[in-house]
Amino acid sequence: MKRRALWQAGRGPLLLWLVASVLACIGWDLYADHALQILNGYLLLTAGLGIWAALGALLPVSPVWGRTEFDRAFEQARPRLVRPEELEHVERVVSFSPSNAMDTHMRLLPLLREIADAQLVARYGAGLNAEPEVVRERLGTELWERIRPRPEPADRFAPGMHLRDLASSVEALEHLAGR
Repeated sequence: MKRRALWQAGRGPLLLWLVASVLACIGWDLYADHALQILNGYLLLTAGLGIWAALGALLPVSPVWGRTEFDRAFEQARPRLVRPEELEHVERVVSFSPSNAMDTHMRLLPLLREIADAQLVARYGAGLNAEPEVVRERLGTELWERIRPRPEPADRFAPGMHLRDLASSVEALEHLAGR
């Protein structure tokens, strides 16, 4: 180790030792009847400062390593989070649907119809195949107008369903589910 590094490591303990030595000499003169206690305290402090200086000099040169193969052998593997395919499918449908009307018509609306049908069957025993007026009453006019069957859009590249409309449709379906 270089001398400069040793000096920097031992500078703090050395300064404290010098201050302690001066205070021990002053205490020896002022309190001669407590000389033994002062000497014991001074020796204890000197030993502690010596250990501090030695550790300060040894730590920079001691080997430092990360986790070894032995350590890794005992680590438990973290389970990989697997996203369900259905979730990925829904995310893709939702991300593409605002881009154009054809994606909304071919991907998003069938998904919303499927969810609405399942909710209607679970709640009323009949799904979207019931009378249109009954379905409109049960779903609400706004949701029914969004998901009702209709022909393909004339302009395939027109904007699709806005995310606000999708959010209100999902809220209506959640309300239908009783959540």
